[in-house]
Amino acid sequence: MRVLVFQADDRDPLEQFRCQWLVHPFLRKEDRFEVVHCLRETPKINLDEYDFFVITGSRFQAGEDLPWIHYLLDQVKAILEMKKPLLGICFGHQLLARAIGAEIVKNQKGIEAGMVTVDLTPEGKAGRLFAGVPKKFRVFSYHHYEVK
Repeated sequence: MRVLVFQADDRDPLEQFRCQWLVHPFLRKEDRFEVVHCLRETPKINLDEYDFFVITGSRFQAGEDLPWIHYLLDQVKAILEMKKPLLGICFGHQLLARAIGAEIVKNQKGIEAGMVTVDLTPEGKAGRLFAGVPKKFRVFSYHHYEVK
């Protein structure tokens, strides 16, 4: 599988970790990763060449009016039209929601941080993105904005 990761921050380049931590437990040994550093580059990409997409977290807010965020929004809309798997992590989740018209608002509870359990719905478990992944798994969560 060929995976394209949109890194939405310029700290801690993903290549230094070879990206394996990012999509575990979705990994397969033969998967190949490429990274677009969105704060530094907004290349024209042939999205047909990739099987799976990831948008990372960021110190920025998905509702901000920045050129690289608009670039990412265009990429997300194109990926959604292609019906290819897309994993949005933190900022990536908010950006995905913005692309489909949802509102991103400041969390009234303030900052939420810690481990949370993801409990896949039957539709989630049946999807290609989570094939072979346990129905429940733990992930780290940190945010102060949320999708309304």
